[in-house]
Amino acid sequence: MPATPRRKKPVVKMVPLPEAVLRYRLLDTKQTAALLGVEVKTLSDWRIDNIGPTYTKVGHLVKYMVADLLDWLDGRRVVPGGGAARE
Repeated sequence: MPATPRRKKPVVKMVPLPEAVLRYRLLDTKQTAALLGVEVKTLSDWRIDNIGPTYTKVGHLVKYMVADLLDWLDGRRVVPGGGAARE
């Protein structure tokens, strides 16, 4: 019997999203830990101690909005010499 020809997969074009939309993307704890350079356990500890970035509960899942992570990081900036952080 001759082999049946394979169907071509449809081509899906990725449309670049505006930065405003990307700010509201949700990351899971592994992605967030990698972004911040910390362990997943550290994020868990921060949630328990109420000292980490803002997070969102989606059912039983913990998600971090990119906008919240950026805001949290901005609030942790330190400028040598005690001056105000530049925007």
